[in-house]
Amino acid sequence: MSLERKVGQMMMVGLSGTTLTSREIEHLEAGNAGFVSLFLRNFSSIEGVTALTNAIHDCGYPSPMIWTDQEGGNVVQFGESVATAISAMGLAATGRASYSRRAGGIIGVEVRALGVDGVFAPVLDVNTNPDNPIIGFRSFSDNPKSVARFAAAFARGLHKGGVANCGKHYPGHGEVVRDSHREIPRCALNRAAMDSIHLVPFRHLLRRKLLDGVMTAHVIYPEIDPEMATFSPYWIQVILRSSLKFDGVVMTDCMEMGAVVHGMNPEDTAVKAVIAGVDVITASRSLDFQKRMQAGIVAAVHSGRIPESRIDLSVKRILRLKMRRGLLAAAQKRDLENAKSVSRSHRSAEVRLAEASITVVRDRDRMIPVPRTSRLLVLEWEKVVATEVLSQGEHRSVLEVPMKHFYPHGEVVMLGLDGAWPDSLRERIFAADRVLAAVFSRFPEVEKIQRKILRRLIRLRPDTLVVALGNPYDLRGVPEAGTCVATYGYRRVQMEALLKVLSGGVPPRGRLPVSIPYSEFSL
Repeated sequence: MSLERKVGQMMMVGLSGTTLTSREIEHLEAGNAGFVSLFLRNFSSIEGVTALTNAIHDCGYPSPMIWTDQEGGNVVQFGESVATAISAMGLAATGRASYSRRAGGIIGVEVRALGVDGVFAPVLDVNTNPDNPIIGFRSFSDNPKSVARFAAAFARGLHKGGVANCGKHYPGHGEVVRDSHREIPRCALNRAAMDSIHLVPFRHLLRRKLLDGVMTAHVIYPEIDPEMATFSPYWIQVILRSSLKFDGVVMTDCMEMGAVVHGMNPEDTAVKAVIAGVDVITASRSLDFQKRMQAGIVAAVHSGRIPESRIDLSVKRILRLKMRRGLLAAAQKRDLENAKSVSRSHRSAEVRLAEASITVVRDRDRMIPVPRTSRLLVLEWEKVVATEVLSQGEHRSVLEVPMKHFYPHGEVVMLGLDGAWPDSLRERIFAADRVLAAVFSRFPEVEKIQRKILRRLIRLRPDTLVVALGNPYDLRGVPEAGTCVATYGYRRVQMEALLKVLSGGVPPRGRLPVSIPYSEFSL
């Protein structure tokens, strides 16, 4: 390969839409990207995304390797059309690592049928900080041994399903209170604390050779090294390569994230990452951004700042991975009819996973089950993720449609994130047989807004059921609530499982895999 093509193998790009543009085809066929990452914006239908992956695999040689974030639960890229399974924390709540392996296998089989070669999972972060705005229920637990156990099973499942995996976010994103999509998080732990907690899952899986890739975190650990982990020779070469003996592919998280782009240009970030020891550099949104990073690396080689032998080392690792996934042979076309038949073909198994995860954290007054003849009033809030502002909240109920099957006399009231109490709400509250408040927050500002309404609601109706649709930590602000339930996400299978538990159709079997920082919530 020419130097330009070798550096191209080290690039991962995102695409603009559901089909390849002429510019993207030209870019891939010229060998400028060894990897492609798919997002929800690239999904139109099962047929559409399968045609897209076939077109990508046809572009150049070696074929670009296609990856996606299909962690399970809320972090999935194909909506409800492909296996969502449940979140990592939901899997840990089942108490059965075999369920985690099953979830990984289901996801692997279904995304592989679409033409996906690798999945950015398992999440190896130990969520030790309840205020963490970006990890939360994406983590298996706040216990490093539990994370290691369930993540190892999930990694094995992905392999059994026929796709590569990538553990993230090295060396651990679980203690921070900032979102690296927007700003630079800093973790104040020392090396001993990192070694005894956050590195445990990485060490466990790497010793068992379960990971094809490791994704770096855009986090600074100032007590250990002044450089962000993505740019740190200490974290990548000294710890990951030398101490943990990892010789697979090291990938960056997206280099267009706020933690990286503020104050640095694409050329410099790419060169710093390669010098640190990274093999694959990701630009999820902008082709021009990726081309600048590629050009920066090529220029650094020509100037002598990066030896070409350093590039060769990364390319060998990349080609070795591609060879294992069959991408050095002729392009493997995915069959559209097979993709349609495989997609969501494991739903009954997904339902069983979800049913085993629903956790009744507290039912002091034995309010569960709720008779299906009840006039159930459900309060939901607009939902935002940590990278959004409150004004971008999605005004969509996740309970209304499945609830009608279980509670035909029920109704849903959607509340905004402005903290307002609707004029008619008090009347509806007293007219209902039972009231259920379904909370979801990904950062403290939303949690405070919901908590204020919840406390007023519980004063009016002490029998209110509080359900945490995401982080179970949302329950910590209402210790006065007599009945609390955790679902660890709000995918359809999880909402159906919740309603089965509430109506008495299945017993609650989940157990909290994290400690909620109020003693009355500890199990």
